[in-house]
Amino acid sequence: MAVNPTLFTPLRLSFAGVFVLLLFCFSTMVEGDMFGLFKTYDVHLCPEVKGRLTLKGEPVAGVMITRNLTFWDEAPRVDTTVSDENGHFSFLDVVIQSKKPGDMFVQERTEQEIFAELDNQKYKLWFSTFPGFKPRLEYEKKLASLDCELNNKLATFMFKNDQDSNVNFTAVSLCQWDNDYIFVLDYEGKY
Repeated sequence: MAVNPTLFTPLRLSFAGVFVLLLFCFSTMVEGDMFGLFKTYDVHLCPEVKGRLTLKGEPVAGVMITRNLTFWDEAPRVDTTVSDENGHFSFLDVVIQSKKPGDMFVQERTEQEIFAELDNQKYKLWFSTFPGFKPRLEYEKKLASLDCELNNKLATFMFKNDQDSNVNFTAVSLCQWDNDYIFVLDYEGKY
């Protein structure tokens, strides 16, 4: 069997070489190894949540609280809990496995929404767009202390970004914090 001599021309070999080199470069830029494009990452959608509901200063028991988390893949992740007799509630942290962070064309972010429903009224306890896919202490602190008086006005606020002092994080909530809470705007409704 004879081999076609035009199959291995220098021009074709150089195109193949450039293609292999580009593939190697892009895969190592993403993860530092040749298979970075195929790696599965831990994606932290939401840290552990701890909070307390009050109405006119009194604990509110038996209230359904819902958490919606939407990552770049737009697959909804919803869980619920009920406040106890002291108004306390909590959610476990949520970490998923995804290949999306290895895609150089994806900007990782997660929409986090937590709301309560009482007497057919929704109350927004938290809404923010969480940047990236790694845990952030700033979000852990806020979500570990959702002290929510249901009579508060719904407000947009900012809190510090420890990694970039020029860009604060933003959230919307009925809850308020004594520290690291920069009021921006309030709303008439509760949701």
